[in-house]
Amino acid sequence: MKVLSKNEYSMSRQEVDGEMYLLETNESKGLFFPFLLYVPNECEKNTNVIFSCPTPRVKRELSFLENIDDTVLQNSKSISPISRRLSVRFHLPIIIPAIPRIVGLDTSYLGSGIYHNDFDETKKYIKEKFCNLKEEDLVNFKDLHKQVCVMIAGALKFLRELGYNSDSKVIMEGYSAGSKFANFFTILHPELVKMVIGGGTGGLNILPLKEYNGYKLNYPVGVSDVPNFDFEEFKQIQQFYYIGSEDINDPALPKCVMDDSKCDECGNKLPLIDEKGKRTYITDENGNYQARFRGLYADYDVNVINKGVSEDIQKRFDIVKEIYETMGINVEFKKYPANHVSIWGQDELYDDVLEQYKRLVDKEGWLQVLSF
Repeated sequence: MKVLSKNEYSMSRQEVDGEMYLLETNESKGLFFPFLLYVPNECEKNTNVIFSCPTPRVKRELSFLENIDDTVLQNSKSISPISRRLSVRFHLPIIIPAIPRIVGLDTSYLGSGIYHNDFDETKKYIKEKFCNLKEEDLVNFKDLHKQVCVMIAGALKFLRELGYNSDSKVIMEGYSAGSKFANFFTILHPELVKMVIGGGTGGLNILPLKEYNGYKLNYPVGVSDVPNFDFEEFKQIQQFYYIGSEDINDPALPKCVMDDSKCDECGNKLPLIDEKGKRTYITDENGNYQARFRGLYADYDVNVINKGVSEDIQKRFDIVKEIYETMGINVEFKKYPANHVSIWGQDELYDDVLEQYKRLVDKEGWLQVLSF
């Protein structure tokens, strides 16, 4: 365990008193990545805990171990605005994993490849795009969602040693790729989650269904291959998902002919539109799409999402909202007048998140927190 100095991490523009701890790997328990734990000095004795799902960028010139060190540095200085607001307002500890984001594996999404321990796609990138990453390094990512369980247990144990009380469940919070991580982990381990806050979802929440519109739904589109999925536990968890009404950032976009003159708000090239107003998808001989981000979705999944649900992320968001609500899940979906980037300027978003947390506290009752 190491305590980071104030200049090694950032909580907000205002000075916040607290400690940032770096907790090391625990290979005997299957944990191959360190994680950070921020503890405010004014943390209440009885407290909730946030698990913040960041989206670090891998640096190709670094080795595997160097990338872990760099991820610790990145994540300690880039805690999400939502996690920061909750922590500052209610003095909540934050768990921040230090898991490098690897091309072809997309660990920040907890997607198809990482869930199924399928590293073949990543191996294709190593010689071409990474100077120092080795195939044998990939074994460290095995059963990543189970490693997160060990992180949570380790953080809560450490908090108890510091004199703080919390139950075994955390608040999962993430934006963009992190929102998928939060939502997907909650499907896999609902017993460890009490609340989910996910933004910039792209309408890509996992559906707690085995099939939809005639399509079998594999993880992370659905739960047909998730053993022992506990829907009753999942539906009780308080969940809040949001998106900008002008957001067009889509990680489920199939391979397309790209329009070099047009980009989305994140700088990603957009599909070329043909004379009929259709996207110019690249298909195989059977007319099937191919995944653009294969670590997140398999080819089959991209076809299910775009053909079985919708290729428009705003419509997709609405459809997922209807499915969740119809199934009786404790959830709220909301859109704000913004895109994937400008949404952080929406004061209403922060107010809504704080209200969501107040609802959680009112329901639990046992926590002694600041007056609202």
